[in-house]
Amino acid sequence: MSIINLRSKLINNKWLMTGDNCLSLLRTIDLIPTLKVGGIRGMIFGDSPLANYVGGDDQNDISSNDNVEDDESEGDMSMITVSGILVKGEVSPLESMLLDVQDIDEISAALDEAVNDPSVTSICLCFASPGGEVTGIPELARKIKKIDETMKPVYGWTEIQACSGAQWLLSQCRVTGMTPTATIGSIGVYQLVLDMSAKYKNEGVNIQAISSGEYKLIGSDFRPLTKNEEDIITNQVEGIHEEFKHTVTNGRPNVKEEALEGLSYNGKEALKLGLTDYVGDSFEDFLNEITK
Repeated sequence: MSIINLRSKLINNKWLMTGDNCLSLLRTIDLIPTLKVGGIRGMIFGDSPLANYVGGDDQNDISSNDNVEDDESEGDMSMITVSGILVKGEVSPLESMLLDVQDIDEISAALDEAVNDPSVTSICLCFASPGGEVTGIPELARKIKKIDETMKPVYGWTEIQACSGAQWLLSQCRVTGMTPTATIGSIGVYQLVLDMSAKYKNEGVNIQAISSGEYKLIGSDFRPLTKNEEDIITNQVEGIHEEFKHTVTNGRPNVKEEALEGLSYNGKEALKLGLTDYVGDSFEDFLNEITK
C-alpha cells in the first residue's frame, strides 16, 4: 500500500474510525510530500521519525514493519497488540512510522500463532486504536469469536482507546477491561465523499469523464453526488452500522441501546452502558480479575 492509495481509501472507502482521527490522517497525508527533516516536519512530529534514515549513514536501511510486536509472554497468556489505524493490506515501515497504520492481517497471523502454540492457554488483545477501514474487520471479529468459543479464551484490554473498528473487535472478546480514563465505543460508520468541483472550476480545470454503467462514477470528486447516489451510499453505510450493532449486541447482550450510536465513553460510563466488564487502574488488576 502506498500513501497515495491510503489517501484514496480515506476518501472512497467506508470507515470505522473516529472522525477527528480520520481528518487528522488526511491532513497529514496531504502534507507529507512537502515535508522535510526538521522545519515544518519537526513542528508537526517533533523529532523526525525519518531522521535515522534521511541524511544518516544507513539511508536505505528501513527494517520490516514492527508495528505488531512479537507476542509477549505473561505466563501462559499470549499478548497481541492492536494499535494505530487499522487497514487491510501490506503496510510499509514508513507508513507505519509516519501515520501509525497497522495491517490487520498481521493481527490475524499473530492469533494463528498463539492458537498453534501449545504453551499458550489464553490470549489477550491489547488495544490502542481509534479504529480503521471496514474492510476485513467483520471477518477478523468472527475469527476472534471462533477462537474464543472453540479453541482458547480471548480477553481484551485497553489503557488508551478501542474505538469504532477496534471496538468491533473488542466486543468479541470473552471478557474486556479498561482503565478509567481510556475510551471505547464510537459504534458508527461513515464515508467521506469529496466534492472538488467548485475548486476545479475556479482553477480552470474541466474534467470530461467517459464511463459505462449508471453508477460507475459515483463518489468522483469532480462532481456532486446526485440524490439517488447519496441514497445508495447512505443505505450502504447504514447497513454496515446495523451489522456492527448486531455484532456488538451478540457479543455483549447487556449493552444499552444508547451506546450504539457513535459516541465514545470512558471507563465509568462504558461500564454502566455494558460496553466493558471491568474498570481498573492496571493490567495486573485486570489479570487478577479474570483469573478468579
